[in-house]
Amino acid sequence: MTTSHGRFRLCLMLLCLLAPGWVEAHPGRRFEIQVVDGRIVAQGVNTKSAPPMGESPVRPYPNVVHDHFDLFVLNGQPIGSANLPGLDIPADTPLAGHSVYAEVTGFYLTDAEQVAAATAIGDALQPLGEDQEVRIRLNQTDVSSRALPAQLTIAGDIPAAGVADIDPVYHFVGELGENFVVIEMQLRSDAPGIAASGPVYIVMAPPGMQYHMPALRLEIRLVSGTGGD
Repeated sequence: MTTSHGRFRLCLMLLCLLAPGWVEAHPGRRFEIQVVDGRIVAQGVNTKSAPPMGESPVRPYPNVVHDHFDLFVLNGQPIGSANLPGLDIPADTPLAGHSVYAEVTGFYLTDAEQVAAATAIGDALQPLGEDQEVRIRLNQTDVSSRALPAQLTIAGDIPAAGVADIDPVYHFVGELGENFVVIEMQLRSDAPGIAASGPVYIVMAPPGMQYHMPALRLEIRLVSGTGGD
């Protein structure tokens, strides 16, 4: 019998064959990795010329941004995939000559009703089911929701010109329904005197504009730590 992990690996190989363009950079929702007052900050931006309704080109808060999965059925297995949010490190950064890492610490599920009903946002974040898995692939390295904590190298030996178009690929295996996937991480650097970021969140929503505004509200709740509609 094929295990969920085996089905995931097969789906991952098929996706790499079917969607080679995903390794190419493109505009959209991204994190710009900045250093503010000696601390790493992941500033959410949208580099499209016309962001969707309710969304500014630069988030008015740090350390959270959302995007949407595309959903497929491959080898009989439901799977979601996305190639945004990406990351960029601007020129003249204090991180030049050093590396930046993402320490991935959590993968959660929630939906609009749970967020609205919760007093604290942590109460709305639920663990993945046994038949669900999330993976992040960057530079031929995979991080799985089944092996945490885990570390991804975002960029090494960063040049003075910065690093553009750092584009992970996100995969979700299992039935997504109307759930949002919340990925929690912290950004660190080996640059002396640079403190690690606070919690950084990536929200992955189901496809469709009907999930856009709820995803924006979830972003705000993750920053504030509160629940509510």
